[in-house]
Amino acid sequence: MGGALDLGTLTVVMAVVSLCVLVLFYFDTYRANPTAPARWWCLALATLAAAGILNDGGMGVVSLIGQGLMVVGVASMWAGVRRLRDPETPAVSLVLAVLAAGLIGFAGRFLDPDLWGAVVLLLLSGGFCAAIFIELRLQRTVPWRTARNFAVIAAVTGVYDLVRAIALAALGGVNPAFRAVFGQGFSLLAAIALIVAAATSLAALNSATRTAHFQQLATKDALTGLLNRTEFMRRAGEMLSRAHEQGSEVTVIMADLDKFKSINDDFGHLTGDEVIRAFGVACRQSVRSRDLVGRFGGEEFIMALADSSAADGVAVAERIQFVLSAQRILLDGYTVPTASFGVADSSVHGDDLGALIASADTALYGAKSAGRNCVMVSDAAPLE
Repeated sequence: MGGALDLGTLTVVMAVVSLCVLVLFYFDTYRANPTAPARWWCLALATLAAAGILNDGGMGVVSLIGQGLMVVGVASMWAGVRRLRDPETPAVSLVLAVLAAGLIGFAGRFLDPDLWGAVVLLLLSGGFCAAIFIELRLQRTVPWRTARNFAVIAAVTGVYDLVRAIALAALGGVNPAFRAVFGQGFSLLAAIALIVAAATSLAALNSATRTAHFQQLATKDALTGLLNRTEFMRRAGEMLSRAHEQGSEVTVIMADLDKFKSINDDFGHLTGDEVIRAFGVACRQSVRSRDLVGRFGGEEFIMALADSSAADGVAVAERIQFVLSAQRILLDGYTVPTASFGVADSSVHGDDLGALIASADTALYGAKSAGRNCVMVSDAAPLE
């Protein structure tokens, strides 16, 4: 059956489909929302279109280049999905990954075009398709239902290519059983299916990415990436409501960098910003994923710990002190910045968020008065 599929027709179909999807995606989606993932997807579609034009299923140089470009296209598709899942992924690392995949694929195909070069291409293509599925499954930027079709087709294509690579290595390309089940026509059909699935999903993914970006601007502090004050108050209020219904407790921690004004005065605001970012990282690393961390204003931070006591709050504050000191922010002539903390829990102060924050803030100023670099529990003595 694999031999009955006309390879020339399939390659033309893949090229036409890729070009059509590229044109529609570029003009209807990318120009309106030019996100980083969309740039990678435009590159992927353009590369796959070029692969379809150049690859005639033969072993000539032009055809081998086309086959190598298919790997570059799939790798670029993965790079876009990776940026979707983690916008902080350095662009240079993605460029290097795609270039490395392309170079390995081209080298293998030209060194041994009959067998092992094809095996290498299939392993690369299958691996990147599998990686697309994993990235889409792990990402939290868009709902799973938006990414599901693309992810499932990528997974099926990836498994098919990986199994095809194993079968090719074991049986050889001229084996009748291999040609019947894994002929090149089937591989092209899988690539076309992946492109069609991408066509139905990429616009939605890009739109959701843009929406998530604006939501982040509205809810996150630009300097630290933590929740801004408004969003923290909203989520902390919801946390307290759930805790009240479940009969559990919530602990609020107020934190303030000690003598921060001196850092700004002596070393400048850029250094001050680095200190604030480092403190934000220390806070984020010291709490659980279900806890909340926000920048309350200036050098003051706030945390809400779900299902926790004042003792848990003290443990978190001490962990932050340790993480901050381990970061070793080196300032000539100045010691590593320290912080003071105030802790209040709902078992003592009730489940009113404003009252909890006021109590924690009072405890924070008590810690400042007690000599700084310590933790004060509301209505309790300072804990070193």
